[in-house]
Amino acid sequence: MANSSTPRVYGLDAICAAALLPGGEEAAQFARRLFGRVSDKDLAAAPVDQRAAAAISLLSFARRRLPGVAKVRVFNPALGDHGFESRHTIVQIVNDDMPFLVDSITNEFNRREIAVHLLAHPVMAARRDLDGDLVGIALETGERARAESMMHIEIDRQTDPVLLDEIAAALTRV
Repeated sequence: MANSSTPRVYGLDAICAAALLPGGEEAAQFARRLFGRVSDKDLAAAPVDQRAAAAISLLSFARRRLPGVAKVRVFNPALGDHGFESRHTIVQIVNDDMPFLVDSITNEFNRREIAVHLLAHPVMAARRDLDGDLVGIALETGERARAESMMHIEIDRQTDPVLLDEIAAALTRV
Protein backbone atom coordinates (compact mmCIF):
# COMPACT_ATOMS: atom_id res chain seq x y z
CA MET A 1 0.00 0.00 0.00
CA ALA A 2 1.44 3.38 -1.03
CA ASN A 3 1.75 6.07 1.60
CA SER A 4 0.35 9.57 1.16
CA SER A 5 3.71 10.98 0.07
CA THR A 6 3.99 8.76 -3.03
CA PRO A 7 2.45 11.27 -5.50
CA ARG A 8 4.77 13.98 -4.17
CA VAL A 9 7.88 11.89 -4.76
CA TYR A 10 6.87 11.05 -8.31
CA GLY A 11 5.96 14.68 -9.08
CA LEU A 12 9.23 16.07 -7.79
CA ASP A 13 11.19 13.26 -9.41
CA ALA A 14 9.48 13.95 -12.73
CA ILE A 15 10.39 17.65 -12.50
CA CYS A 16 14.01 16.79 -11.73
CA ALA A 17 14.14 14.28 -14.59
CA ALA A 18 12.74 16.93 -16.96
CA ALA A 19 15.41 19.39 -15.77
CA LEU A 20 18.17 16.79 -16.21
CA LEU A 21 17.83 16.46 -19.98
CA PRO A 22 18.46 20.10 -20.95
CA GLY A 23 20.34 21.25 -17.86
CA GLY A 24 22.35 18.31 -16.57
CA GLU A 25 22.76 16.98 -13.05
CA GLU A 26 23.29 20.46 -11.59
CA ALA A 27 19.92 21.63 -12.93
CA ALA A 28 18.16 18.50 -11.66
CA GLN A 29 19.59 18.98 -8.16
CA PHE A 30 18.72 22.69 -8.25
CA ALA A 31 15.13 21.84 -9.22
CA ARG A 32 14.95 19.39 -6.31
CA ARG A 33 16.16 22.04 -3.86
CA LEU A 34 13.93 24.74 -5.38
CA PHE A 35 10.68 22.77 -5.33
CA GLY A 36 11.45 20.33 -2.50
CA ARG A 37 9.20 22.10 0.01
CA VAL A 38 6.42 23.12 -2.37
CA SER A 39 3.11 21.36 -1.75
CA ASP A 40 1.86 18.62 -4.06
CA LYS A 41 -1.12 20.74 -5.04
CA ASP A 42 1.06 23.72 -5.98
CA LEU A 43 3.51 21.56 -7.94
CA ALA A 44 0.63 19.99 -9.86
CA ALA A 45 -0.77 23.40 -10.88
CA ALA A 46 1.65 23.53 -13.83
CA PRO A 47 3.11 20.91 -16.19
CA VAL A 48 6.30 19.13 -15.16
CA ASP A 49 8.22 20.59 -18.12
CA GLN A 50 7.20 24.12 -17.11
CA ARG A 51 8.39 23.59 -13.53
CA ALA A 52 11.69 22.14 -14.78
CA ALA A 53 12.26 25.02 -17.20
CA ALA A 54 11.44 27.55 -14.48
CA ALA A 55 14.12 25.98 -12.26
CA ILE A 56 16.66 26.08 -15.10
CA SER A 57 15.71 29.71 -15.75
CA LEU A 58 16.31 30.68 -12.11
CA LEU A 59 19.61 28.80 -12.01
CA SER A 60 20.71 30.64 -15.15
CA PHE A 61 19.63 33.96 -13.63
CA ALA A 62 21.62 33.17 -10.46
CA ARG A 63 24.84 32.41 -12.37
CA ARG A 64 26.31 35.84 -11.63
CA ARG A 65 25.64 37.98 -8.60
CA LEU A 66 27.84 40.06 -6.36
CA PRO A 67 27.37 39.68 -2.60
CA GLY A 68 25.18 42.40 -1.15
CA VAL A 69 23.47 43.09 -4.48
CA ALA A 70 19.96 41.74 -5.02
CA LYS A 71 19.08 40.41 -8.46
CA VAL A 72 15.41 40.80 -9.28
CA ARG A 73 13.47 40.24 -12.46
CA VAL A 74 9.76 40.30 -13.17
CA PHE A 75 8.64 38.90 -16.51
CA ASN A 76 6.05 37.06 -18.52
CA PRO A 77 7.96 34.05 -19.77
CA ALA A 78 8.09 33.26 -23.46
CA LEU A 79 9.21 29.88 -24.77
CA GLY A 80 11.86 31.39 -27.05
CA ASP A 81 13.34 33.73 -24.42
CA HIS A 82 12.97 31.80 -21.17
CA GLY A 83 12.38 28.19 -22.19
CA PHE A 84 8.86 28.08 -20.78
CA GLU A 85 5.51 29.81 -20.73
CA SER A 86 3.17 30.46 -17.83
CA ARG A 87 -0.25 31.92 -17.29
CA HIS A 88 1.31 33.84 -14.38
CA THR A 89 3.88 36.60 -14.23
CA ILE A 90 7.15 35.25 -12.85
CA VAL A 91 9.31 36.95 -10.22
CA GLN A 92 12.81 35.64 -9.67
CA ILE A 93 15.00 36.95 -6.86
CA VAL A 94 18.53 35.99 -5.89
CA ASN A 95 19.79 37.70 -2.77
CA ASP A 96 21.83 37.26 0.38
CA ASP A 97 19.66 35.42 2.87
CA MET A 98 18.25 37.72 5.54
CA PRO A 99 15.43 37.77 8.08
CA PHE A 100 11.92 38.72 7.00
CA LEU A 101 12.71 38.53 3.29
CA VAL A 102 9.62 36.48 2.41
CA ASP A 103 7.41 38.67 4.61
CA SER A 104 8.72 41.85 2.97
CA ILE A 105 8.19 40.48 -0.53
CA THR A 106 4.67 39.20 0.16
CA ASN A 107 3.75 42.47 1.88
CA GLU A 108 4.70 44.33 -1.31
CA PHE A 109 2.42 42.08 -3.36
CA ASN A 110 -0.37 42.48 -0.80
CA ARG A 111 0.02 46.26 -0.90
CA ARG A 112 -0.43 46.12 -4.66
CA GLU A 113 -3.32 43.64 -4.35
CA ILE A 114 -1.47 41.05 -6.44
CA ALA A 115 -2.12 37.42 -5.57
CA VAL A 116 0.80 35.04 -5.10
CA HIS A 117 0.05 31.63 -6.64
CA LEU A 118 3.38 29.94 -5.88
CA LEU A 119 6.36 30.88 -3.75
CA ALA A 120 9.37 28.57 -3.85
CA HIS A 121 12.06 29.89 -1.54
CA PRO A 122 14.92 27.67 -0.57
CA VAL A 123 18.02 29.09 1.05
CA MET A 124 21.02 27.58 -0.68
CA ALA A 125 24.72 27.60 0.13
CA ALA A 126 26.14 29.28 -2.97
CA ARG A 127 29.83 29.11 -3.78
CA ARG A 128 30.93 32.04 -5.93
CA ASP A 129 34.27 33.17 -7.27
CA LEU A 130 35.61 36.70 -6.80
CA ASP A 131 33.71 37.94 -9.87
CA GLY A 132 30.39 36.70 -8.43
CA ASP A 133 30.12 33.74 -10.80
CA LEU A 134 28.33 30.73 -9.34
CA VAL A 135 30.81 27.90 -8.90
CA GLY A 136 28.35 25.50 -7.29
CA ILE A 137 25.70 24.88 -4.68
CA ALA A 138 26.98 23.26 -1.48
CA LEU A 139 24.98 21.23 1.00
CA GLU A 140 25.70 23.74 3.77
CA THR A 141 27.22 27.16 4.28
CA GLY A 142 30.85 27.50 5.17
CA GLU A 143 33.93 29.53 4.39
CA ARG A 144 33.39 29.40 0.62
CA ALA A 145 29.60 28.92 0.54
CA ARG A 146 27.30 31.74 1.65
CA ALA A 147 23.59 31.48 2.34
CA GLU A 148 21.61 32.90 -0.55
CA SER A 149 17.88 33.22 -0.98
CA MET A 150 16.67 31.85 -4.31
CA MET A 151 13.05 32.75 -5.00
CA HIS A 152 10.71 31.69 -7.76
CA ILE A 153 7.35 33.40 -7.36
CA GLU A 154 4.28 33.17 -9.57
CA ILE A 155 1.85 36.08 -9.29
CA ASP A 156 -1.29 37.30 -11.06
CA ARG A 157 -0.51 37.98 -14.71
CA GLN A 158 0.64 41.58 -15.24
CA THR A 159 0.53 42.75 -18.85
CA ASP A 160 1.79 46.34 -18.54
CA PRO A 161 5.59 46.42 -19.12
CA VAL A 162 5.86 49.61 -17.06
CA LEU A 163 4.20 47.85 -14.13
CA LEU A 164 6.61 44.92 -14.45
CA ASP A 165 9.51 47.37 -14.12
CA GLU A 166 7.81 49.12 -11.16
CA ILE A 167 7.32 45.83 -9.34
CA ALA A 168 10.95 44.84 -9.94
CA ALA A 169 12.17 48.21 -8.64
CA ALA A 170 9.92 48.00 -5.57
CA LEU A 171 11.10 44.47 -4.76
CA THR A 172 14.73 45.53 -5.18
CA ARG A 173 14.16 48.32 -2.64
CA VAL A 174 12.44 45.93 -0.25
